[in-house]
Amino acid sequence: MNDIITLSNVIDVALVAGGIYLLLIFIKQTRSYSIMYGLGFVALVSFLSTELDLGLTRKMIQPLVTFFLVIFVIVFQSEIRRFFRWLALSRGRLEHRAAFLNEAVASYLTEAIMTMAQRKTGAIIVLSGEYPLDDIIQGGFKLDGKITVPLLLSIFDDSTPGHDGAILIENRRISKFGVHLPLAEEFKGFATMGTRHRAACGITERTDAMALVVSEERGTISVAQGGVLRTLPDRESVEDALHSFLSEEQKPQYSLWRRIFLGDNALKVVSVISACALWFFFIFQANVVTREFVIPFQFVNIAENLTVVVANPAEIKITVTGNNQDIQNLKESDMYASVDLKDKGQGTFKIPVDETSISKPSYVSVITFSPKTVTVSLTGVEEPQP
Repeated sequence: MNDIITLSNVIDVALVAGGIYLLLIFIKQTRSYSIMYGLGFVALVSFLSTELDLGLTRKMIQPLVTFFLVIFVIVFQSEIRRFFRWLALSRGRLEHRAAFLNEAVASYLTEAIMTMAQRKTGAIIVLSGEYPLDDIIQGGFKLDGKITVPLLLSIFDDSTPGHDGAILIENRRISKFGVHLPLAEEFKGFATMGTRHRAACGITERTDAMALVVSEERGTISVAQGGVLRTLPDRESVEDALHSFLSEEQKPQYSLWRRIFLGDNALKVVSVISACALWFFFIFQANVVTREFVIPFQFVNIAENLTVVVANPAEIKITVTGNNQDIQNLKESDMYASVDLKDKGQGTFKIPVDETSISKPSYVSVITFSPKTVTVSLTGVEEPQP
């Protein structure tokens, strides 16, 4: 065991676990779950092609594995750019998140949303979270305006140029209005809901923002978070949604690196388990070898007046497996197969041999052995002449 758990192996697993952890953070922050599905599919196909000796499949999948990094960068270049932008901006954003909203702002938003619902004025209000939105949203007009009920109502007045877009709220201010949001790729909302609701789901399935939507046709209010849309039937539910987002924003925040080291414990556990599994399959098992030995039989518990005259065969062939270094140092003299002749008299006997009959070092395992029986002939020992 000490030969297996070495310092180099621990460092090896720790570095791979760190890389997996950063990848999982990337997937979590960018909501790029298709990356995880793609990685899992490629890994599964690669594993099966090796284990089942699927020659054609292995030939087809090997180029994907070889050029995985290049393919990854090309396919997910926009997500990678947003992720590194998040890393660069996270420190400053984390320090100011607690000041994002307050009770007054939440009250103004609630009042404006309820008024627009009563008037059936279509609207989308996006409350940004930790993740930057600049690379996701399009268009819009910069405002940097203080949040008030009259300003919110005027922006969504159908006579204004930006009423069809969304407003973006950052750091307790309306930073932009008339913004165009990405549409949800897999919109699972109600079939009767249109582009506004799909756009609200689109921005929230890619980021940690929250979007509030007012339907122009029905005057209903909905909230989207994590790409999931739900209806808010009354003022209290609107206030609860805002207060829930507000309380999340006001949790104590830490610097980015402290958060990486101290937070996301579930992702850390998954990373360590994944790294250990990879090490086991690709390193440990790669160092596990098999080797054949021919070892003698040893006959035990023979009566004092008997002796073995014939043993067929006299030796047993075994195949053992273990760590490469252990197998290389293993000698045939370190092993034997015992045959118990207790209560056996004169004659010929066929004795079964099983794995428990084979004596070997504990650090190796027996895979196969042959034969499974040995024929032994016993005869009496002649008494010496006086």
